[in-house]
Amino acid sequence: MQSSCFSDFTLIDAKHPLHRQKVDIFIEDGLIEKIEKTKEPKQSDHRHVSIGWADSFCANPVGYEYQNDFDTLTKSAVAGGFTDIGLLPSSQPPVETIDALSLVKNKADKFPVDFHVFASPTYRKASNQMTDILDLAHTGAIGFVQQNIPTNTLLLQLLQYIGASKKPFIAFPNYELLNDRKGDIHEGYQSIYYGLTGMPSSAETISLKTCIDLVAYSNCPIHISHLSTASSVELIRKAKQEGLPITCDVAGHQLIFSERNVTNYDTNFKVLPPLRTDEDKQALWKGIADDTIDAIVSSHQPQHPDYKEVPFKEAKFGISTLETLFASLNTHKPIYVSLEKIVEKLTQLSRVWFEKPTTLEQGQKASLTFFDPEKKWTFERAHTNSVCKNTPFYNCELKGKVLGIAN
Repeated sequence: MQSSCFSDFTLIDAKHPLHRQKVDIFIEDGLIEKIEKTKEPKQSDHRHVSIGWADSFCANPVGYEYQNDFDTLTKSAVAGGFTDIGLLPSSQPPVETIDALSLVKNKADKFPVDFHVFASPTYRKASNQMTDILDLAHTGAIGFVQQNIPTNTLLLQLLQYIGASKKPFIAFPNYELLNDRKGDIHEGYQSIYYGLTGMPSSAETISLKTCIDLVAYSNCPIHISHLSTASSVELIRKAKQEGLPITCDVAGHQLIFSERNVTNYDTNFKVLPPLRTDEDKQALWKGIADDTIDAIVSSHQPQHPDYKEVPFKEAKFGISTLETLFASLNTHKPIYVSLEKIVEKLTQLSRVWFEKPTTLEQGQKASLTFFDPEKKWTFERAHTNSVCKNTPFYNCELKGKVLGIAN
């Protein structure tokens, strides 16, 4: 029998009666035995605890171990405060079959972080053909991720089939819709100045409108991932006001950077969707504040130096963010966004998808994240656990430090 006690931590859990109070959490054999108010709290102590953070968007390392493997991904997740990670179906082979799903699930087992595997609802080499959605759902796929918006007919079928499975359906607006070829950065002043192919905001909003129309027609739920424009936030806001079953998320770096950061052809800022305008960034924060946006994801996609240390147009999209997600958000959040709101967006929706509790209760498995929101520190190259180092946060002073997890 193993027992432990985490004493004198400020609890951040809006659903718990001891929210914002100093607590002692007693754990026995991996389960929460009790949570009680600290009798003699230390007023100067900024240590906090919340239910374990969960991220629903990480690159799948299977088949790409030269960029990231489960050991390094686990270390990155722990350093970032995450107890649960959702893996995209982008492994090699992709998670389109039960065999591929089982391969990833077996490799992801027995780590201190819980990994959850999303499957693809269509085949990569035959994008107009659906995979065995119901069989994948019954075999353990946590949900389904469609990387590109398909034809309207197929999208409607996906909404209906995945809706029947009761699993989340995650879709991305088609950023290539208005481009003759894949773009590089946001279409605007920076793209003109640097001579790069721009991706207009309307390429996102046009396909988003299609998704919303089909959700209204079918009444089947959808989750829109990686919002990047003010217009998209407003479209989602109106859809929710109309009662449509729609949720959405934003990648953390979209809340920190804008197109103005894309200077000197720095490929660390080449992400998809592209970094938009400062006005778009402000609209995304307001979407966080009023709950139009349901979650913040890491979009953790390490890329090998061979894919980043090249001319900008040849570089792959992707950024390594797990270790700095909370700290960067806590550092840059506007005054009207609370610490509770940041923790909420890092926990609630993803934990529902992962079929995990969303508040701390006696008797449940201990899944905790410990952090100090006031601690200032500088992120250095040595702090990167990933095999790849493609992040723009090196030498940045951040406010908010993860102390560890219990899981």
